[in-house]
Amino acid sequence: MSVGADRLDDLVEFWKLLHRHQASVCPEVAGLRVLSETESAEIVAEMYREWLSRPESFAFLAEDEGRQVGFVIGFYEEPHFMWETGRVGHVDSFYVLPETRGQGVGRSLMEAAYAAMREAGASTVALEMVAGNAVARRFYEKEGFTTTFVQMHRSL
Repeated sequence: MSVGADRLDDLVEFWKLLHRHQASVCPEVAGLRVLSETESAEIVAEMYREWLSRPESFAFLAEDEGRQVGFVIGFYEEPHFMWETGRVGHVDSFYVLPETRGQGVGRSLMEAAYAAMREAGASTVALEMVAGNAVARRFYEKEGFTTTFVQMHRSL
């Protein structure tokens, strides 16, 4: 179901689960500490609040028999500087509870996001993921995504 800022707490709770998973598969970067779940959630809550205050975003929660089992949230970007993309729908955060994976929850969430993107005039979808997140990579590749850029970090 499509949600707004009134469901910010629910979205941030899913972010915490996503952060926990990403921190477990994220490569170490010398000199850079991975933020705690709490520190990260504070930043993300403000980011989500800002996005959801504008029409240039989307958020969906998936429920199964009244229980929340997944979420997706994102925003829109202008055309890419390298490809003829048109308006880009950017999936920022996406997570499905492990015990419900393989049951179509992720696909349903992405279909809802794709529909919102089409309605908003986007013709391309982009996202970033933690390089070591094999579960996400498999899912996104099945969804038809192609790796185009690799983001790298180092401490100064």
